[in-house]
Amino acid sequence: MMKKFAATIAFIVSAAWVLTGCAFPGCTDASCASSLTVELNKSSAWEETNWQVTVKGDGSEIGTCQIELPGDSQGAEEACDHPLNLNLNESGGAIESVYVMLQPDVDVPTEYTVGVQRDGNLVVEQTFEPSYDTVRPNGPDCSPVCQQAEAELAF
Repeated sequence: MMKKFAATIAFIVSAAWVLTGCAFPGCTDASCASSLTVELNKSSAWEETNWQVTVKGDGSEIGTCQIELPGDSQGAEEACDHPLNLNLNESGGAIESVYVMLQPDVDVPTEYTVGVQRDGNLVVEQTFEPSYDTVRPNGPDCSPVCQQAEAELAF
């Protein structure tokens, strides 16, 4: 009798786990990262000079990127403060657009300002309120949960 009772309890618990999704939750091991990407899209060619891109988030400076475009076709040099990354989109040796990305180990801001300077002079500055997409690569009830947004600063 006791073995039959234990078997019945085991069956009920197993059935409950399966029905609630605990035994086979359907989650995968995919990862994601919260991110913020800004495309700097210049209407004319990026002049061969020194550029600086500053990003502020929620009232505080997040970081700065330096871009040096030499006139001797040696290629661009760039460097960014943590937590920013920079990606130059080149075509035929000319810069078409610049992407500034916030690295994933930082909280994404609710408001941010991007400023672009050429040789120390402000060229453009714009404040954005990003609309983040919620990404759940492993399913709706699974972790991780990431916030991702993109914006364009055309000048």
